[in-house]
Amino acid sequence: MNSLSVKQTAAILGVSDRRVRTMIADELLTAERVGGRWILTDAEVARFRDMRRKPGRPYSSAHAWGLLSIAGHRNPAWLSRREQQRLTAVLADASIEDLAPSLRRRAEPHAWYVHPGLLTDLTADGRVVVGGHGATGKLRHAGPGRLYLSVDDLDALDEEYRPTIDAADPNVTMLAIQSAWPFRPGEHIVWDTVAAVDLLEMANDDRAKRVAHEILEEMDA
Repeated sequence: MNSLSVKQTAAILGVSDRRVRTMIADELLTAERVGGRWILTDAEVARFRDMRRKPGRPYSSAHAWGLLSIAGHRNPAWLSRREQQRLTAVLADASIEDLAPSLRRRAEPHAWYVHPGLLTDLTADGRVVVGGHGATGKLRHAGPGRLYLSVDDLDALDEEYRPTIDAADPNVTMLAIQSAWPFRPGEHIVWDTVAAVDLLEMANDDRAKRVAHEILEEMDA
């Protein structure tokens, strides 16, 4: 087996040196520290490269949140190490913007109309996490708000806020997550990768797409 430096590995995988070091730190690539430098084997790099998968059919909820977490430099602890490695390899080939259409199964949407007097309380409820334009502060009057919640809390929130379900003119979209809860305790606003994907899904709103691109460009800077 031949030895490869971080720079050589980055060239083979088509990523930055920094990204390779991050993957080593996250134990997604196995490397050995020699004389103050990280050394990888060509077999290890080939193994990682072979796990790559191009965007295609929709990802499961758990894997969609895994991709969003890894892209946002978070640890998807609900996934096995092998699953994390495979998804990291996907992100070495495709951006979150490329993958956005394949992430739609991350949550099940429910169109609600909530009495305007209760909408502020619902948005502030500790069981929901604010997504979409409400997470950016850069868009106003961009359609129904987006709130993520665990599917286990859906019935309780329905009972408490008494919405009109499947409303023709909803004022909020409840996004029920059926896989492991990806947000940290006390977190009330989605991280940037999620906000960007939410906005990219607003197909008829050029302003939303423009803000999504700005968010992703700032993340890559």
